[in-house]
Amino acid sequence: TKHIQRKYHSMYDDLVAKGQAIICYIPTDYDMVADILTKPLIHDNHWKFTKAMGLRLHSSRSDKTR
Repeated sequence: TKHIQRKYHSMYDDLVAKGQAIICYIPTDYDMVADILTKPLIHDNHWKFTKAMGLRLHSSRSDKTR
């Protein structure tokens, strides 16, 4: 992994130096939709991020059983 870290660190430095990228800190308590994939969430945030990703609840029941 050191090779990957060195490669991307130099790319990172080059992009910032050329003004092609701006790096800014975003705290983890900010509304990051990807949090649903990386950490446990309270119920409200789980459904908020699920909706933000365009996902919806799908019932496993068949419509033919009604």
